[in-house]
Amino acid sequence: MTENQKLWVEALRSGKYLQGKERLVQKDGPNITYCCLGVACKLYEEATKEQLPLDSCGQYWVAEETLADLPKVQQFFGLKTENGHIPSMKISLTQLNDTGKTFDEIASIIEQHRKELFEEE
Repeated sequence: MTENQKLWVEALRSGKYLQGKERLVQKDGPNITYCCLGVACKLYEEATKEQLPLDSCGQYWVAEETLADLPKVQQFFGLKTENGHIPSMKISLTQLNDTGKTFDEIASIIEQHRKELFEEE
């Protein structure tokens, strides 16, 4: 795994990010919640010092809960697909996130299926 990928897995396990569903990032009252790909977006911002576009609700300005509108983030982590599709499981990281897998479980799945998720190093 690349350093960026390791950083993402560590961040998912860190307990620093409150998990949410159906949005990359969302303001929920006083809290900010993240999808697993939203955590990747936040890490990208921190590493590059580039602010990704937000809408008036504090959500990343994207059409879906994928990185389709944020190809720089997808490239930064070397993801093969915009939603983290895992062919052998017939599911994506976004689907795992939204169906109740914890960030810790998703981090383990990323490690186990890294060859399916990421471009070759």
